[in-house]
Amino acid sequence: MSTFEQSRTCCDCESQETRKLEKLQAAFVQHTNWEQPCGGCGGNQFSTISLPMPNLDQEIMEAWIDDENLNLMDQDEDIILASKENLELLKAYVVRDDAFTEKRQMMLSALCVLIYESDESEDAQTLEDAIKFLRNNRHLFEEIGDGAIFGYIKEVVYPQVGLDVPDE
Repeated sequence: MSTFEQSRTCCDCESQETRKLEKLQAAFVQHTNWEQPCGGCGGNQFSTISLPMPNLDQEIMEAWIDDENLNLMDQDEDIILASKENLELLKAYVVRDDAFTEKRQMMLSALCVLIYESDESEDAQTLEDAIKFLRNNRHLFEEIGDGAIFGYIKEVVYPQVGLDVPDE
């Protein structure tokens, strides 16, 4: 099993500490909070906290969609999810009605962010695949809702996938 090293530096004594986390721990913000005081001085203020984020995979997605309390990030999860490397996972999981609605909304938003941020000259195939998928699955916007998608993204993406831009 993959392990990920989290490190931190104490503000008081500048002691550097590390700990190892399993992949599923490192993937979710709820498990990365390091609440123990500094082992060197007992301080609770840290200047640097770092942890490489695991690449999204089926195991992480399964855990994420099955637990409404797990988050990949405190905010902007859709931006974290919106990468061409995650496109196939997003397409596979956004249509699953066994996932929590909020998670499906986040994945739908991520697909829209991916389209919005794609550079046609560099990501033409990714852009085409994402647009085609959403065109073929327009029902998702009504079925699960589009409340997680910002208006400025809707203005760019909706016409590309055959939807009217709503008046907000």
